[in-house]
Amino acid sequence: HKLPRAMKLASYLESKHFRTAAGLLIKRTRIIGFFLYVLATVGFFILPREDISRSSYFDENALMTGLATRQFDDAVTVNRVAMALRDLDQSEAISVIDKELSKIGLEVYQQNFSALLPIALVQQSTPTISGRNIYGILRAPRASTTEALILSAPFHTRDGTSNVYGIATMLSLANYFKTKNYWAKDLVFLFTSEGELGTEAWMDAYLGQQMPGIVASSLQGHSGSIQAVFNLELESPLFDYAEIVVGGTNGILPNLDMVNVVAHLCLVEGIQTTFHSPWSSRPTYQQSLMGMLLFGAHLAPGLPTGNHALFLRHRIDAVTIRGVGKTQQRRGTETQNVIPLGRAMEGIVRSFNNLLETLHHSLYFYLLPSSWRFVSIAFYTPPFGLFLLPLVLEALKQWLVARVPDILLPTQPSSTLGTPNKLPLPFSRLLALLLVSFGSGGFLCYLPALACTHLGHITLTWLVAGLLCICGVSVLVPLLLGFTVMDYEWRIMKCFKLLLLVIMLAAFAVLNFPLAVCLALCLSLPCTITQPSGLSSKHTHWLSQISLLLSSPPMWVLYFCALYTFSLSAPSADLNDVIVDSITMAMTGVAMAYNAWHLLGCWLYWAMCLCVWPLWMMAWSLSCHQLVCSPKEEGCGPSKEALQSEGLGKGDQKGLRHSKDLQVFEGSPSPTSHMAS
Repeated sequence: HKLPRAMKLASYLESKHFRTAAGLLIKRTRIIGFFLYVLATVGFFILPREDISRSSYFDENALMTGLATRQFDDAVTVNRVAMALRDLDQSEAISVIDKELSKIGLEVYQQNFSALLPIALVQQSTPTISGRNIYGILRAPRASTTEALILSAPFHTRDGTSNVYGIATMLSLANYFKTKNYWAKDLVFLFTSEGELGTEAWMDAYLGQQMPGIVASSLQGHSGSIQAVFNLELESPLFDYAEIVVGGTNGILPNLDMVNVVAHLCLVEGIQTTFHSPWSSRPTYQQSLMGMLLFGAHLAPGLPTGNHALFLRHRIDAVTIRGVGKTQQRRGTETQNVIPLGRAMEGIVRSFNNLLETLHHSLYFYLLPSSWRFVSIAFYTPPFGLFLLPLVLEALKQWLVARVPDILLPTQPSSTLGTPNKLPLPFSRLLALLLVSFGSGGFLCYLPALACTHLGHITLTWLVAGLLCICGVSVLVPLLLGFTVMDYEWRIMKCFKLLLLVIMLAAFAVLNFPLAVCLALCLSLPCTITQPSGLSSKHTHWLSQISLLLSSPPMWVLYFCALYTFSLSAPSADLNDVIVDSITMAMTGVAMAYNAWHLLGCWLYWAMCLCVWPLWMMAWSLSCHQLVCSPKEEGCGPSKEALQSEGLGKGDQKGLRHSKDLQVFEGSPSPTSHMAS
């Protein structure tokens, strides 16, 4: 039964329709790809438009948002606790919080923890960080303790300032909530130290898990399963607007209903809300586009942006409400204080107290251009698919040119039909390419961990020096060895590399869409324009290799840090200072990504080492390959039409066919010897 099927395939490959379509694809691949890139870019830029994005709404009717009367007005407790906590160190502040929670009548517990940083960010700092958490539990009077809501406040905000008014507001809410009897869920008031490390230590102990590098004591008091988490950060009683931080670890987002509840109740209390961008009651298209880009920029790294981010890793919906801007320094803006925000928090907690099940109706994949509009996954994935389609077309082009060498030549009608041309797949060369590329990525990923295992910790300078040495050796090995391949083998390997890139970007688009867009922008062009030695002139090949080095992942990290530093620096700043600050920021960012992977489960460092760097290494290795073939063998080198489809001129074609650098394998089997007629 195989012969008729092979004869049908051979007749199709020899048909005029197939060759016309394949010839059009091969000759016009770059034009089609450029058109698709333009179409995808236009698709991304029209997403914030009001006719594309949708207005916010509630999918979960059980929330009954805003129906309850909010009565919180305890400014006396807020001011008294804030004055008591002012200018106190951490141990004294914990004693004050313990007394306040005990006076209210809650169950009060404390937890000690310590964390060993594998990379010390400061040369003289100790790698061990110790801290203490304190929390109080308000048991639900109307139900058993099977579910809980977490209200947290760190000792310091994200900027490093004291979170005095955030803690005071939480204690005032605890005093107010104790007088009510309509709670169906336990309320846990959590106060953490040392940023995200304290939250991770408490959460791991609560869930019965343990991250390597963090040692924490067990919790003496427990409640039920956590339904939602609300984190509050206020460095001043006055602020311009409330920033709702939703980005979690590894780009995970909370349920959209939670975001809409927080934004709606803040609006009801007269509090302006925003997402990483300046507030506007009716944002224009430019403001919405900037808001969407800033939202994606904060989400792409996948690093925690607040204490709420660590709960999202366990599929617990959580947000951070952060007061932004001091009114005393900004004139012409409305004044906000903690009392309206406290009433908004009361309404938020009462809305989630009504739920009989976890949020599941609304979206988990979205982009937020403004506080009242969102872009669904159904709208932002088609432009990304158009962005990946040129890579698929380029891979198909390389496969056709490699497997059907005479695809662009006119066919002669034959009386007998046979099987199509079959060239052996270069499995050994593909395996060697994978070993070299992913082997270097494995060294980048796990060599610091091996050093930390034997040394306890390493400094920032040693980490960066070691990573740069590994990158330098990985770049020099293919350049010095100079692998030799035949034309069809090189094209099959490039096809394999492009398909692997498409699969990786599609997977990242599901996990962290902004990160997938950034990686597509950084890797698509270098992986597409890769050319081997011998397919073009030496000067053109050197220029392509230099451009490939300038587009390597370490250089992109430096570019992003330089752009961020330049945007924050003054116009009169010295260029040398900006460059030094950019390099320092890049080094610190690498260390922070590694620490976050080791302690908090953020896989940004792991993904860069084992996914992004190997794909770039595959492109670099393929650019260092040399084409070798014998002019006596037909089908070994590319045809004239195939060379023209690559955009090469007559001089480059002549250099390929008559270059002295091309070696002749007299004893090597010809690709045509593997064809069955």
